[in-house]
Amino acid sequence: MTIIITIMITIFCLSLAIIFYFMLSFIFHSKITEHKVLQDTDYIIATPDIEVKEIFRAKAPYFYPCAENYGQMSPVSDLAFSEKILITPTNQIIRDESRIFDDDPARDALMLELPNGEILIFIKQQLYQSDGKRIGSLMHSFTGSALGEVKYVNVINQTTLILTASASEPDSYETLLFQFDLTNFSLIAILKQANFCPANTRHPAKTITPAGFDGVLFVGYCGNRSYAFGGDSSRPKQSVLRLYSKFYPLGIELIQLSLNAGIIVEVTFADGILTIIGDPSRPTQIDNYQRDARYWQLDISSVL
Repeated sequence: MTIIITIMITIFCLSLAIIFYFMLSFIFHSKITEHKVLQDTDYIIATPDIEVKEIFRAKAPYFYPCAENYGQMSPVSDLAFSEKILITPTNQIIRDESRIFDDDPARDALMLELPNGEILIFIKQQLYQSDGKRIGSLMHSFTGSALGEVKYVNVINQTTLILTASASEPDSYETLLFQFDLTNFSLIAILKQANFCPANTRHPAKTITPAGFDGVLFVGYCGNRSYAFGGDSSRPKQSVLRLYSKFYPLGIELIQLSLNAGIIVEVTFADGILTIIGDPSRPTQIDNYQRDARYWQLDISSVL
């Protein structure tokens, strides 16, 4: 009898300890996250011979793209990106509508127009040609690759795309970024733990083509820093900046910026130097969420 009572008391105490732990975690969740954010390194240089420095901080109306449903600005990609569409049972394309019921016979799909006007349709792991009205012949299947389902597409140029997609492993919830070559259908994973929130944004990743810059910059967001639960309560852990040019057709990663350094929202170019505008504002659910934009200079003359 004594043993049974001891076991019951032990279980009760453990239950209280677990409940207390979760209560404290919930209460201090934002403070714990903020401590982690402040401990993160501001930047990681990914390409040798590149120099970076912060030049100043200032108030600016820049906000992370995933916050557009909460009344904030959201800079759009400079180059084309995919559009959500529906495909009817007769393979016709319906734009500006979405599935409402699970038994809706229409299928979700993505439509993308290339620089030459060619139209592509992505349906889960399949890529089709199209005339813009109906899906055409199958161009490529990603079945058997590391790519699960294509969720979003960015255009880099006529032959290079960036695909935001789920991993193919059945039990994986990870979102990845893949570089896809339309000439040979090669697929290269370039970013893991991509920050993707389709309910809140049309453009989870973006392209930037600064005036005077002979190439394309691509910004991807990865990782997660959660301050609360539900609504606008989290931000990406990092922003990753990649460069594509005639010298680097496959692209090179330039730098990673932490949340505290500022989520990359805009980049300008002059005399071999990129000026990166980062928004370190926290989610709107916490107090004092607005922060001054941080301006960084990145000397990339060595890779031009």
